[in-house]
Amino acid sequence: EVAKTKSFLLRAVANAKLPSHEHIGIEECLVLEGEFSLGDTTLSAGDYHLARAGVIHGVASTKTGVLVYLRAHIDQY
Repeated sequence: EVAKTKSFLLRAVANAKLPSHEHIGIEECLVLEGEFSLGDTTLSAGDYHLARAGVIHGVASTKTGVLVYLRAHIDQY
């Protein structure tokens, strides 16, 4: 449900890491610049990733630095 989501840009510097997390709702991720790894999945500029509620992502990281557009459950981040 769109009313229970928020959209934002996340910029991370090279070698940044974000902790493992479980999704409480749908999350959309669009990589705008750089490269972004979600566990074993690596996304590059232009790549889209959808995580459904209940999905557990491993550590998210970037070797290059990254700019991503995220739409997630309002209580997620």
